[in-house]
Amino acid sequence: MIKNRKMIGMLCLLLGLAGCGNAHNDNTETYNADTVEEQTKPEEADTTPETGLESAEIIVSEDSTETVDSEAEELLQYPLVTTPSSTKNIEFAFDSEGIYCIYNGEKYGYVLPDGKEITEYIYDYATPFSEGLACVAMDGKYGYIDTEGQTVLPFVYDDAAPFSEGLAYFMAGEEYGFMYADGTPAFYLDCDSVSSFSEGLAYFSMDGKYGYINTDGDVVIAPTYFDADYFEDGLAVVSVGGKEGFINSQGEEIVPAIYDSVKQGENFLSGRTGDVYDYYNSDGTRLLPDSYEEIKEAGENYIVKTEGLCGLVDAEGTSLLAPEYELLTWIEGTDNLIAKADGMYGVIDMQGNEQLPFVYDGMNLFSVYESGSEKLLRVSLDDKCGCLSATDFSVQVPIEYDFINGFINGMAVVQLDSLYGIVKADGELYVPVEYKNVSLLENGAVTMKQGDLLTLYNENFEEIYSISGDLIFVSWMEPGYYRVSTDDGYVFLDEKGVQFYNVEFDYAADNVYNNYDADVLVQYMSGTGRDRIIKFEPSEDVDLSDIILQNKITPRIASYWQIVKGELDILEGTMQEGMESSGYGWKEEYRLYCVDGCNSPILYYYATLYEEQWFPMSDSAFFGLDGENVKVLLSGNECGGSMGGNYAVLWREKDTDKILIGTVGHAGGFGGYAYYGEAWEYADGEVISGFSYQTITQPAAYYEEAELLDEPGLFYDGEGYDVPHTAETIMQEGAAVTEFLINEERVSIEEYNEMREMYECIYLD
Repeated sequence: MIKNRKMIGMLCLLLGLAGCGNAHNDNTETYNADTVEEQTKPEEADTTPETGLESAEIIVSEDSTETVDSEAEELLQYPLVTTPSSTKNIEFAFDSEGIYCIYNGEKYGYVLPDGKEITEYIYDYATPFSEGLACVAMDGKYGYIDTEGQTVLPFVYDDAAPFSEGLAYFMAGEEYGFMYADGTPAFYLDCDSVSSFSEGLAYFSMDGKYGYINTDGDVVIAPTYFDADYFEDGLAVVSVGGKEGFINSQGEEIVPAIYDSVKQGENFLSGRTGDVYDYYNSDGTRLLPDSYEEIKEAGENYIVKTEGLCGLVDAEGTSLLAPEYELLTWIEGTDNLIAKADGMYGVIDMQGNEQLPFVYDGMNLFSVYESGSEKLLRVSLDDKCGCLSATDFSVQVPIEYDFINGFINGMAVVQLDSLYGIVKADGELYVPVEYKNVSLLENGAVTMKQGDLLTLYNENFEEIYSISGDLIFVSWMEPGYYRVSTDDGYVFLDEKGVQFYNVEFDYAADNVYNNYDADVLVQYMSGTGRDRIIKFEPSEDVDLSDIILQNKITPRIASYWQIVKGELDILEGTMQEGMESSGYGWKEEYRLYCVDGCNSPILYYYATLYEEQWFPMSDSAFFGLDGENVKVLLSGNECGGSMGGNYAVLWREKDTDKILIGTVGHAGGFGGYAYYGEAWEYADGEVISGFSYQTITQPAAYYEEAELLDEPGLFYDGEGYDVPHTAETIMQEGAAVTEFLINEERVSIEEYNEMREMYECIYLD
C-alpha cells in the first residue's frame, strides 16, 4: 500500500517489500584501506586438474556410483544432451568454443558436449573459453587452462581477464598490463582502468576521463571523454558531458556527442534527443535535414514518422507525401506502399495515387519463401483473410479463411471454423481444412492433429511419427532434431522420426547463458536429481562478448581496487548477497567517472544475474574517496516484477551541464504504484544538495478524508493523471488519485513538470 508523501525509502516496506529500492545518502561510515589486513598468500596449489573423467549416463544411484548405460553410448552420436560426469546441479552454464563452463552453485568446472568433464569443479571464478584459453581463479590467484583442462599459465596473477585479439589484462604484484598467450608481458600500464581489446583498440581511463590505446600500448586517442565503449564495425560510442556520439578509430567525430543516446543500426547511425532521432550514414553524413521519430528505407526515398503519423521524403528531405498516414510500409521492388488511414488499409504509390482502395481491415506483407523472392499481401476483409499478389494485386488465396499464418517454403497454415489446414501460395489446398491443429515446421515438416493423435510428416509428406496426448507440440531444432513437448517432458527424434531420447521433468529453464532460444536446462523426475543441458544450436552462434570483453579497474587507486576484489565489503543487505546464497551467479561491472565537484573519480558499481530473468534484478552504487577512505554515496536494489526497486544513475542539470549522482526506480503493489528518483550534487567527498521526485498512484481510500479534502486540486485523476480532483470527485467510491511530490512536498503537476524538465537522466547500465 503506497501512502501519501512519505519518502520512497519507506515505500517498499509499505508494499511488503522491505529491503527493496532503498536509496540512501550514507556519509556516516568510512573504510580505510590501511585498516584492511593483508591476505596471506595461499601456498601454490596443484593447478593442473585431473583429466580423463569418463562420461556416464543415465543411472545415478544415491551414493553417486555411476553406471554407464548402453543408451548413453548411443547418445554420443547426437551432440544434443550434455550430462556432466559428476555434478548433479547446474546453476548456469556458458557455452564457448565447444565447451561448457558450468557453475554448480559452489564452484566452476568445464564439460564437453558429450558430458566428459575436462576439469573438476574446483574454480572460484571462471570465464568461457576465448582464443583457446579460459581465465580461472583458485584461492585468490588467477591462471589459464587450455581446452584439455591443462594449466598453461600458472596461478600467479592477482587479477586477469580473458584473451581478446591475442592479449589479456594481468596484474601481478605491483605490475599490471597486457600479456601474450605464452605469458610474456606485451606492455605495462599506468592508468585507473582499462578494457579488453576490440578491433585493435582498448579504452582506458585516467582521472575519470577516457581515451584509447592500441595493441602496442600507445595512446592513440587522448583521454578526454566522459565515457567510452568498445569499437564495433569501426565505430565507438563516446560521451561528452553525458551526451553521446560516435568516433572512428582515428578519433574523428562521426556523429557529434550531442545526443541523449546513439545507436548503430543495420543501415543508419541514429542519435536520439527526447523522442526524435537524427540519422547519419556510416561516414557521418547527415542523412536527412530534419529530426523524426522513425525512418525506414523505401527504395531511394524514406518513410518518416512525425508525431505518430507517417509520410514520405526523398534523399534531400523534400516531402513527397505529407505525414498523414497511420502506417506506411514499402512493398520492396515496387513503387508502392501499404498505407493505413482512418483505421483502414489500402495501397498507394509514392505519388499518393491509390492502387488498392482503403477497404481492408488489415494488410501485411508476407515473403512466400525464405529468399524473399516472392511476396504476397495478406488482407482481411469483413473478418475473413486471404492473400493478394504484391505486384498486380490479383487474388492468390481466396478471402474466405478466419486466419492465415506466415508462409514457410511456399505454404501457410489456414484456419476456418476452428479447424486447420495448409494452403499453397497459389491458393491450392495442400492439407484440407479439417484438422484440430496443424503446424508447419521450419524444415518443411508438417504436424496434424485429429482428436488426441498428433502425426508428424517429413518435408515429403511421409508419416514418420505419431503420439497421443492433450498438450503436444513439435519443434524443429537445428542442426537436425525434432523436439516433442508433452505434458510430462520432452521426446527427441532424429530427422527420420526415430526416438533417441526422452525425459520427464519437473523443472526446465533457459539457463545456458546468452542462447535462450537454443538451450534448455532440464532436471529429471527420475529420482536422480540430475541436471542436464539440452542443446540445439551450434556453439559458434553464441555471442559471449559481454563476458569475454571486460573493463578492469587497476590497483592504481588502491581503495577502489580492493572493493573490486571483494577485500572491502561495504555494501550490506544487497540483492546480490541474498541471491548468491541461493547459488545464483552474478556478473559485476565497475566504471570510473569524473563528476562535477570531485577531486578524484567516483566508482560506479552494477551487478546483475548472468542469466536473463523475466524481471530485472540488480544492485548498483556510487563510491567516493576521502583520502584513503571509501564512502558509499548512493546505492540501489532492483527487486524485480511489480515490486520494482531502484538503481544508480547520473543526472545532468540542463542549465549548467553539471553532472549529478542519483537514482531512479519504481514500486507497486496492493493497487498502487510509484515512480521516483533523486539527484545529488557531489563536492569535496560529500553529497551536499539535490532534489527528489515521486509520482504516486493509488486508491483514494488509502488516505485520510481530511487530507484529501484539504487540497483536492493537488490530487489528480488516477486514470488521466492531469485532471485535478474536486471535493466531490475525490470522495466518489472507487476513486483513484495520483499525486506529484518534489522534495517530499506535494505540488501541482505544472510545478512537478517544470522541475523534472530541469534535469536529464543518464543511464549507465
